[in-house]
Amino acid sequence: MSFKHQIPEYWTIETLGDILIRADERVDPSVNYQHQHTFYIGLENIESHTGRLTSVSDTPHEELKSTKNVFHSGDILYGKLRPYLNKVYLAQEDGICSTDIWVFRTTSQVSAEYIAYYLRSPIVVRQVSQLAVGANLPRVSAISFDSISIPLPSPSEQQRIVAILRQADHLRQLRREADEKAQGLIMALFFRIFGDCDPSRKYPEGWQVIPLARLITSAQYGLSTSLESEGDIAVLRMNNISERGNLDFSDLKYLSKYMVDLEVYDLRPGDLLFNRTNSRELVGKVGLWDVTEGSYTFASYLIRVRLAPTVAPQYIWALLNSPYGKQQLFALGKQAVSMANINAQELGTIPIVLPPPELQERFVQVYRSFKAQKQLSNKAKEPLELLFQSLLSRAFSGELTATWREQHRAEVEQELLERSQRVLQDLAPKHLKSDAWLALREQRPELLAALSEEQRELLRELLQMQEYFTLETIKTSSGFSYHAIRQGLQLFSQMGLIQAVRLPDRPTQGVVVYVLAYRALTEADQARELDMDMLQREIQSRELGFDYTEEEEIVS
Repeated sequence: MSFKHQIPEYWTIETLGDILIRADERVDPSVNYQHQHTFYIGLENIESHTGRLTSVSDTPHEELKSTKNVFHSGDILYGKLRPYLNKVYLAQEDGICSTDIWVFRTTSQVSAEYIAYYLRSPIVVRQVSQLAVGANLPRVSAISFDSISIPLPSPSEQQRIVAILRQADHLRQLRREADEKAQGLIMALFFRIFGDCDPSRKYPEGWQVIPLARLITSAQYGLSTSLESEGDIAVLRMNNISERGNLDFSDLKYLSKYMVDLEVYDLRPGDLLFNRTNSRELVGKVGLWDVTEGSYTFASYLIRVRLAPTVAPQYIWALLNSPYGKQQLFALGKQAVSMANINAQELGTIPIVLPPPELQERFVQVYRSFKAQKQLSNKAKEPLELLFQSLLSRAFSGELTATWREQHRAEVEQELLERSQRVLQDLAPKHLKSDAWLALREQRPELLAALSEEQRELLRELLQMQEYFTLETIKTSSGFSYHAIRQGLQLFSQMGLIQAVRLPDRPTQGVVVYVLAYRALTEADQARELDMDMLQREIQSRELGFDYTEEEEIVS
């Protein structure tokens, strides 16, 4: 997405690579980590789209088998594997994380919370989804990620944006907490009716302990084909099943109806969707399909399991999502490189405590009541999600804080000017040509003729400066608007009339951020242009098959 003609006055366009420092501190906890337990974050611990942590606790270092990235409080953690999952976390304490997570640091001039909100925005998610490469394990490269543009307001305006988004995010958090309590309630009712379903216990008459395979009538592996962002048939993938076994429709892919045989790959109410390949912690997620509208199918890392009519699928779903079921599935997962796998045959070996039909039916009624309440909750949640997405869009276009910015114009101008002065104050003036404007008139008249009268006047002022300059320092010494100066600097730099440079801001906590500045051309710049012209002529002469000499140019 291009922001060049959309950002407000006082904002700049940077790239993520210019404002974020990718930390490279690593450690092998199993070999040389100092603490017996450590705070570890894997991709599976970061909730998509919200940045919340799930199921995280101190982990014994001997359970962490390979090199990990080190992060500190205030760092930004970004999941580069399957970046469309939108896993971005702002660290609240020190710890270590998977190497599939980048660790970024900022300076005091850039709000880490502002960056985190931007990375979670649809603007970035769309771009990284397109930039990711790899069929089974798509990742975004550092070069591609660093090239993504970000609109950057002043530090005080960043904080204003963060305050508004944080308040809206808090409302979403309250809604999520209510949903989680409801989810906990249904599992609590499951335990009240059935207990922990440990097969080693003695159960009353009418109860059975049998392998899951005896209850399965079919197990179908999902489609293995390329998916699109649009199409007739929605395709569920492993990310569409949450760790708790709920279905998540926030990130779907699609197929044409001509690309799938729905008689083989259809989904019906009561089907179980089993995640056969994932990370060690997430393999074995189980979802229950209870959707009655729309056309859906499922991808290759899922297995569709259909059960005999003598068992309630709601009961099996809850059992496999209980602590007993999770323990069984975790034990079955076989590690293969970075992923773990469970096949259909292995799934069928899980011992199932099967209660009488009347008890299963009792739980089914509880489940249906829960689903009805959840549908009402989702309807109440929709306005909050729409509000938050609207605020995100308005935040990064400048619309959200337009009134605030106008009311604090003097404060913002002073803030940006102080930053520019801080960057420039220790730099010695360059050895500039004595009359750069006159030299341009003599050597590049065709370029000057292409400029408007206002642009020529601005360029004349810039070329009289015997030092580096930024948009803010120019504004204080000229009568031009921010908009005119910004456009002029970009144009003059592209035309080769001035030189764009990156200057370091003073480091904060050992991290340096670079600020865009400019200067007039020096004799060295002119010499470099002559060198490039000579090199280009040499290449052309070799392509044409004759030697080029200065004498030939004079004669011609």
